[in-house]
Amino acid sequence: MTSSSISAAIAALGPPSAATLATRVGEAKRFIPPGYRLQHGVLYNMSPEGPEIIIEVGEWENKEGYRINKWGEIIEDKERDAQRQALEKKQEERELQLLKRDTLRELKWLEMTRDWQTFCKKHWSLVKSRIRKGIPDSFRGKVWPMLCGADVMRKQHPHLYQELLRRQISRADDIQIRKDLPREYQNHVQFRSPIEGSREVFSKGQVAMYNVFHAWSVYNREVGYVQGMMTIGGLCLMYVTEEEAFWMLERLLHGEFRLKGIYEPGMPLSHEYVWIFEQLLRAHCPKLLKHFEKVNCQVVLYSYWFRWLTTRFSEFPKALVVRIFDAFLLEGMKIVYKVAIHLCQRLEKKLLKLDFEGIMTELRELPTAPEMVEADAIMEAALDIPITRKQLAKLSEQYHRQQALKKLKGAQQPQPARR
Repeated sequence: MTSSSISAAIAALGPPSAATLATRVGEAKRFIPPGYRLQHGVLYNMSPEGPEIIIEVGEWENKEGYRINKWGEIIEDKERDAQRQALEKKQEERELQLLKRDTLRELKWLEMTRDWQTFCKKHWSLVKSRIRKGIPDSFRGKVWPMLCGADVMRKQHPHLYQELLRRQISRADDIQIRKDLPREYQNHVQFRSPIEGSREVFSKGQVAMYNVFHAWSVYNREVGYVQGMMTIGGLCLMYVTEEEAFWMLERLLHGEFRLKGIYEPGMPLSHEYVWIFEQLLRAHCPKLLKHFEKVNCQVVLYSYWFRWLTTRFSEFPKALVVRIFDAFLLEGMKIVYKVAIHLCQRLEKKLLKLDFEGIMTELRELPTAPEMVEADAIMEAALDIPITRKQLAKLSEQYHRQQALKKLKGAQQPQPARR
């Protein structure tokens, strides 16, 4: 069956609108011949020239009857108010209009990834520009490990992951992992618990998640498994194998990203991130920071923004989350700060009118706000915010100097006399 005959067969199912495609994937699947595959709602012709998009599907029903979007997230109708549905439909229609452009982008990425290291050396600015525009979904599983160095670590230690799985995990980590599995990503079909709340019966995705953190807890017994790590692990597992997810986690926590400090006792890196964010907020949103201080809302920086700055942004629409993660793997925390400041700028007028309770409510509800589905617009605006790595390095040095002075002053204070 040729590409044109598939297109004709699918077109016969109805007009190629987002609404029609959303309900017709079950019928469309019967037209998939050898050499074609359906991934994340996109039907590809895997020809020698590269993947050719035939049709993109917004939503479909699985065998259990609940609806799933193209990111694998389970859709609860009661959670989708009219405004959010309208924006999602607009976004889907826009995606359909851009299918030809996206096909060309995937062909470019196919060329880029044939010799990734050489291409990056010769065309680094082009690589950066394309990653900022968003890695095509079908290439994330290949590109993410290369961006963080997980592919290199896996080649250097080809048998280590399986060896770690054979070693005994600590009882405390085993209990905590099993406790967290039925809590994390329960709106995602890959990690949804077969039996709600069960710590013994797991889905295939949950088994992979357990294995990743079993291996990690044995690999780094000093830190072990800490609640919150599944946010990163689950996101990786949506695109890569469990072994690749383990090595991505290892690079994110041990490599240049140094996220291990978020999970160490006392969470030292978390406090540094929040302090740096406060300085950036002072520079980019001074009125908002003063308002936080006026209503005694500095706790916002250590609650909501703590979650955001420690990469726990999975509550946001997946289209935005993966775009942030694309750029984060290339440019580090700079991207997270840029998006955080942009969201503050977006909300500033509204937040300036609210008291403490109102501010906390607004920030709590932000991930599900209708406008958060507009990932392209958010990323475009955030990337324009002038925050550089050099600036962040200076702020980090300033923070550590302050911490050193505090320790010195504490050590110099006279001790109370003993009786």
